[in-house]
Amino acid sequence: MDMIMPQEDDFVPRDYQRSMKLICMQKNTIIYLPTGAGKTHIALMAIKEMGRDLDKPLTEGGKRTFFVVNTVALAKQQAEFLSRNLTYDTSIYTSDRNVDTWKQDKWLDEFAKFQVVVCTCQILLDVLKHGYLSIKHINLLIFDECHHGVGEHPMHGIMEQFLRVPKSDHPRVIGLSGMLLYKQIKTVDQVSPELERLENTFNSTIATVGSYDAFTEVCRFSTNPKELLVSYDSLRLSPVMVDIVRSIEAFSQTINDFHLPKYLNQNKALMKDRPKPLKEIKKLFTELVYQLGDTGLFGCSIALLGLIVQFELDKRQSDSSMLRLALRSCITFCESLRHQIEKLMSGLDIKEKLTRFSSLKIRQLINELEKMYERNRDKKAKTLVFVQRRFSAKVLYHVLKIYFSQTEDADLILPDFMVGSNGSMPESIEQILSAKKDRRVIERFKRNETNVIVTTNVLEEGIDLQMCNTVIKYDHPQTFASYQQSKGRARMKDSQYMVMLNNEERQKFLEKYRLYKSIEQELQRCLIGKTINRPDPLDADVHKELYNEIIPPFFTAKGAKLDALSAVQLLNRYCMGMPRDAFTNTNVTWERVDLKNGQIVVEVMLPLQSTVREKILGNPMRNIKLAKRSAAFNACRKLYENKELSEHLIPIDCRNQLNNLKDVYFRHWADFDEDSGKLAGTQKCIRTHAIEYPKQTTGCFPEPGKPCYIYVLRIGAGFEQDPSNENVNIFHSLYNSENNFGIMTTKPLPVLAKMKFFVTLGLINVHLVETPIVLPNAGSEVELALLRQFHITVFRDVLRLWKDFLVYDYDNGINSFMVVL
Repeated sequence: MDMIMPQEDDFVPRDYQRSMKLICMQKNTIIYLPTGAGKTHIALMAIKEMGRDLDKPLTEGGKRTFFVVNTVALAKQQAEFLSRNLTYDTSIYTSDRNVDTWKQDKWLDEFAKFQVVVCTCQILLDVLKHGYLSIKHINLLIFDECHHGVGEHPMHGIMEQFLRVPKSDHPRVIGLSGMLLYKQIKTVDQVSPELERLENTFNSTIATVGSYDAFTEVCRFSTNPKELLVSYDSLRLSPVMVDIVRSIEAFSQTINDFHLPKYLNQNKALMKDRPKPLKEIKKLFTELVYQLGDTGLFGCSIALLGLIVQFELDKRQSDSSMLRLALRSCITFCESLRHQIEKLMSGLDIKEKLTRFSSLKIRQLINELEKMYERNRDKKAKTLVFVQRRFSAKVLYHVLKIYFSQTEDADLILPDFMVGSNGSMPESIEQILSAKKDRRVIERFKRNETNVIVTTNVLEEGIDLQMCNTVIKYDHPQTFASYQQSKGRARMKDSQYMVMLNNEERQKFLEKYRLYKSIEQELQRCLIGKTINRPDPLDADVHKELYNEIIPPFFTAKGAKLDALSAVQLLNRYCMGMPRDAFTNTNVTWERVDLKNGQIVVEVMLPLQSTVREKILGNPMRNIKLAKRSAAFNACRKLYENKELSEHLIPIDCRNQLNNLKDVYFRHWADFDEDSGKLAGTQKCIRTHAIEYPKQTTGCFPEPGKPCYIYVLRIGAGFEQDPSNENVNIFHSLYNSENNFGIMTTKPLPVLAKMKFFVTLGLINVHLVETPIVLPNAGSEVELALLRQFHITVFRDVLRLWKDFLVYDYDNGINSFMVVL
């Protein structure tokens, strides 16, 4: 991602930008310039230069330009910039537009209306793999933050699609990067091979400025903050804090005493990714111990309040009384612990609390902020504070807010926090609300309503904040990528990059810091002034990097591609689209088989709703990941052969199949007026028909002195006993007891299939015994009257199906058999 430039009318390209644009016009290029040097503007000039094919429709040889990014926030940012500076129609496609459900007609309509497309890399990869669009229909492909595109990243997958198209139809490729190296680099010797790997991935050469003087000139326009190391001593736990840690650990162990019931009636496919509640509770208490050691008692009190809120939310969403009891216990413990800490700090003002009950790390941060904002009172200082943990961001935000709101100049420092979403399901309400809150945080920061944001790495890359002049790494950077990205957020002139460092870890980090500087120097040595002489990647190296697939891909007649990397996702998508309810299992069953030679085979079984019922084997592989992909790949091919997947490798749902067969098997549907407003399945749509009853259950009431049959209903529990739940065991014994109901009738019944029913506890197996008990004499009038009374008791008093307006039908008509015990 790069800095948003002013509008084209107000911006004059710099010399190095013109030179880089000319290089991009000649060959595939990865533009390497520091953050803020205007890489996005070079891409803009390239789009205009290559726009001659954009005005034509795709059907007449026209082409489209794609600007591919890694995140939704980046997509929105770059789409806004391009639409503001281009005369072409520009559109944006991200996951929040629900594009996964779009068919080819919808995509072609979009590409007919828009010439420049900004999208996340996964969306373009899906469009290409499903055969909705071909690489040959793209004239220019721009990868923002292209250093991500190694390994199994979607950018890497997009470049793999080039194999299917002749070289003459390949689009021009432009990569944009301010760091080039995303993989963790341990030695300087790894820099050159990683650069070559990146070039092979994008079939491009890396280009930067032509001399060190030019690089110095570029640094005048880009990010080049002053770097500072701020040291502090570790927090030594007081006796009170040691006691608190022990009490937390002791209580955390008691969580294991809560035995949660197993809900066998819940869909395992929906529940498999759901974290285990008790494990999550223990993780939160582990986080609390960390916060105590990192921030002190003052921060721990705030962290406890956060835990109480989280436990209360979990309690309200709980589906188990035992889990609710466990969460109530956690809330009570946290309230008691917080009361103990607050009592210890009572009677002190905020500065005394902070001095006596906070870590030196917190106090050092506040001291640095106070000095900086006092010194830059007239310059509207803006600061980003980066932390590693989401919980730390929230705790630190509240510490800063409480402290600075009670100082003499309360408006001097106005903090906020931003942590992004926590890997929730796409399109979930949690993700939508989190994205909305993040946008508001950024807007308040830009409007000067806040001037400090405590954040995780969600802001290290992807969101442009030009007004930021100070970056503080509250937790020191662990990788070169984190160091470069966080440092790149300090955009203003005379900005600062401050790393907070524990004295005990100072020497270890200084070794890393020297490595980071050596990597920067090595990048400059390898690239600056060597753009012209840098050779193009060899075709053999490009093929080795992009097309070295262990499992060869499969292509449909429409050009859709099935490969091992996407097979598991496609298989899960197919299963999730199946009809299901609370009792129906739609998840895939995987089984591992270890061979004697050390290789692994995975067997896969699809749900019963699928037309593919047999067990499908994958090929022997060296590890479980490849073996699972192989099995999923073979299963997807089988589904395609069974017409369960379309020619675009999209699962064909029941509705689509019904529409395809409607004119063949359901022509009589045309007799009904679909424009009447009475839709099928609604209360207004009524179609009368005569109810037919089986002749075996009509006129079959037992009569005195005449022979009859009793068919035994055998019932068995299909669920397991639970040693920790006596109620489950009681019902298990009841269902499996020798006492059975029977159907008493004068007419023989046909052989019926075994039946499965479901109750709250799980599966119940019911079987009507084929051979009846034959009674030569049904009994006397008195005996039959008693049996009739039992039959009435079952339906009236036990099942409570008898309404006040009902009477017993003494006619020997329909369904006149009796239920007996």
